[in-house]
Amino acid sequence: GPETISTRYAAEELGRLLGKEVFFEGVESETAFLNNSALAMKTFGYPAVPIKTMLEWQAAWILSGGRALNKPTHFEERKGKY
Repeated sequence: GPETISTRYAAEELGRLLGKEVFFEGVESETAFLNNSALAMKTFGYPAVPIKTMLEWQAAWILSGGRALNKPTHFEERKGKY
């Protein structure tokens, strides 16, 4: 969607929804990678599901025993080598 949210916000919100304390390793960078959703918004319109609802659905999936792939996120990668 058009909103800009941080990984920290998403992790903390998901932790709150799951009733879990969130821990972070390392130090946040002073810069961030942003996605420009202008073309997607022009092509498809505003998302039907807001980010807050998506996080709630993800938490419900996890709490109901939904399957996890246990794959690394590579959120720490800053040079494009995944």
